[in-house]
Amino acid sequence: MGTERQAGYERSWIEWLASAIGLALTLGLLGAIAWQALRPRDGPPTIEVVADRVTPLGGGYLVEFTARNAAARTAASVEVEGSVHGVGPRPVVSSVTLDYVPGGSQHSGGLYFPVDPRRGRLELRATGFSEP
Repeated sequence: MGTERQAGYERSWIEWLASAIGLALTLGLLGAIAWQALRPRDGPPTIEVVADRVTPLGGGYLVEFTARNAAARTAASVEVEGSVHGVGPRPVVSSVTLDYVPGGSQHSGGLYFPVDPRRGRLELRATGFSEP
């Protein structure tokens, strides 16, 4: 009993499998923690905004976009501005604020325009953020 082995006791394959799975999970968790700890967090958030599609709506157009944060730091209150050039004397501008874009991830949103952005040159950009 206790720590003594009984004579003739042999571990079954299921015990070995359970041990191997436990070891793999433990090593994977430790690796993920080490990767997060060693990942540089010094740089500012880097937000890239890309248009996904344009949808006609009653009285206007919706430009759906994805804002990707390539940096490790999270950005809050991300201001996204879109402008359509070449459809009039001045650019048509629309803006939206995203609550946050976590580091290494993306967030989707949309901008409304009274003109078809496909008839001009559409520019999307992040104009600012705050620290969470």
